[in-house]
Amino acid sequence: MQIDREGFLQAIEAVSAGLAVKEVVEQSNCLVFTDDDQLVTFNDQVACRMASPLPGVVGAVGAKALQELLTKLPEDTLNVEVNGKALRIRGKRRRASFNMQAEVVLPVGSVDKPDEWKDLDPEFGDAVSVVQSCASTNPQANFSLTCVHMHPDYLEACDNFQAIRYPMKLPLERECVVKQSSIKHVPNLSMTQMAQSKNWLHFRNDVGLVLSLRYWNETYDNLDGILTVEGSPALLPGGLSEAVDKANVFSSENADQNRVLVRVRDGELALKGIGVSGWYEEKKQLEYDGADLEFRIDPALLAEISGRTNECVLSGERLKVDGGRFVYVTALASVNSTA
Repeated sequence: MQIDREGFLQAIEAVSAGLAVKEVVEQSNCLVFTDDDQLVTFNDQVACRMASPLPGVVGAVGAKALQELLTKLPEDTLNVEVNGKALRIRGKRRRASFNMQAEVVLPVGSVDKPDEWKDLDPEFGDAVSVVQSCASTNPQANFSLTCVHMHPDYLEACDNFQAIRYPMKLPLERECVVKQSSIKHVPNLSMTQMAQSKNWLHFRNDVGLVLSLRYWNETYDNLDGILTVEGSPALLPGGLSEAVDKANVFSSENADQNRVLVRVRDGELALKGIGVSGWYEEKKQLEYDGADLEFRIDPALLAEISGRTNECVLSGERLKVDGGRFVYVTALASVNSTA
């Protein structure tokens, strides 16, 4: 059959959230083509499903090599055929053959299927993007700290140093927690609908991609006390987003824990990004005469906050920002003035 290379590549990228870097269950690092013409991926925590770009093809093929080759081929149209235990691609004067498992053993059937789809708030993707950045990415952290708490009235997260709550009506039958490493894929997929089954949250977009995330009925600590801060009003300095963008050049090298350092003292705010290649620091004037303060924050979140408001509240222990749709609080630690 003839296929559109770009369309094939887009389908693979759409379901990539369900792929495992290392095979955690059989065929979890594969693209699986099912007998009902679906393209499926599943890594035990995340499952993806959409219409197959190769109708009539059944089997499993390693995702990494196929995706990499498709990005490098120049042809707009490719010939694809399945011959025995191989999936073969042919272009102009070039051919490739990928080993293919004819039997589908990926246990995607363990994912509960949704009964009823309900519309999501149009800002849901933005809310997830902001909130998930406050969950811990440390695998040694307490489990709930690595999750986003999904409540019928809001989303929230806390990593023991910072907390955020984003009020929003969610079509949930019951509250739950979802791992940050799973829900972080949602903002890039333009999800418009949601459903909740026994153990899974399901999201669907307008092109028919279904993303299913495993959830837990864990009791989540009440964040009301953390999010309530009394202190002195202050104004964040202008141009903070531009400074964050520069600091992120270095801090982004820490892929698993991208944080910039913010230090407040002597009437100025210093922003610093540190990475394996070096560091960048920029200082801004700030009207504040309290104790020296220091905290770390996700640069994308800091840019989001400074883009919404420059008003904040500073106490001896915390900084609070009301971003309009969300409330963010970070714990502040006094630092030695000579550090």
